[in-house]
Amino acid sequence: MKRPLLSHIDALSKMIEIEGKEILDVGAGAGQMSICMIQRGAKSVQAIECSMAMLEKLSHLKIAEVKVLCGKGEALPCLGETADLVLYLNSFHHIPLSNQEQALVEARRCLRRSGVFVVAEPEPFGPYFELTRLVDDEKAIREQTWDFLSKQKVFELLEEFYYFAPKVYESFAEFEGHSISVAKERASQFRENHDQICQKFYANSVQTDKGYEFRQPMRVKVMKF
Repeated sequence: MKRPLLSHIDALSKMIEIEGKEILDVGAGAGQMSICMIQRGAKSVQAIECSMAMLEKLSHLKIAEVKVLCGKGEALPCLGETADLVLYLNSFHHIPLSNQEQALVEARRCLRRSGVFVVAEPEPFGPYFELTRLVDDEKAIREQTWDFLSKQKVFELLEEFYYFAPKVYESFAEFEGHSISVAKERASQFRENHDQICQKFYANSVQTDKGYEFRQPMRVKVMKF
């Protein structure tokens, strides 16, 4: 399958209209996508996170249109029928399988009737995955999550879209720091297997003038109800 190389915001813009929309960014991380959506004309974004480390980073955002909220996909801290888009970018597989159905019900509750539900998930293959699995092997949960999303009955599928997303790090130290900021328990893997992970980082990346680049294969489901 031939895939375009796109940033996450460019990929999302190909699938849906962002301008003027009120958006829930669930599992917003440090807020990069929330910022990008505002820059593309979104009316407002609610950046939702449950990680204390990510909430600390989000707290430094000084963008009036981005509201930071502590919450989980299974119990979104939002009023019903208030969002035009509910987005999960690289985050839905972090919801326990037993709670994923409830997360869909919550997304549906928060969406307006004309709203769209988008889940973008990293695929478990390729050079970047072979690196990250040394730290946290998510192959099984990613496959189980995609299987669940393909069989669920809460939403109707509108479109599937596949692309490569560039991931660039200035150094191995930046990759290590980012990985641990997402999940502190990964620190032990870096301590125990530092040389192996470091070697894989440089072997699997392509050095550019911006840093060390990987191409992460992504798959997206665009849904409505």
